[in-house]
Amino acid sequence: MRKPWWGLAGIIPPLGAALWLQFNWEFLPDRFPMHWTWSGRPDRWGEKTPIKVFFLPVLGAALALALTALASRRGTENAETQADVFWLTVFAWWIGLMFAILSAQPLYAGEEGWWWLAPAVLVVSALLAVTAWLQKWKGR
Repeated sequence: MRKPWWGLAGIIPPLGAALWLQFNWEFLPDRFPMHWTWSGRPDRWGEKTPIKVFFLPVLGAALALALTALASRRGTENAETQADVFWLTVFAWWIGLMFAILSAQPLYAGEEGWWWLAPAVLVVSALLAVTAWLQKWKGR
């Protein structure tokens, strides 16, 4: 089995989102929603600052990197640890994708219907995590 370094590619989506935000900086609104209620209405707003705009892509890249590092420390000597490595690297990819999508929220601040995308991505990621956990404990 290959080492899980291919999980490092999970940092590509959030870093790509950061570059996209940088190139579209002038199109970002000065104030954008950062949190929504369950009904889809913004309840917290942020100003256009580098920290608030780039926080999510940097956090996503850091989490994907941490998961890949964790996977690389696992051995691949038996089927159980191979499954652990596989799911950790898959989850690193999903974390990277999730944070990349969420990072685009400043560009779509005023568009109707954007609010549902973040919860949908979170639900898919949670389902992936549960699947990984079930896969791990299935063989025990």
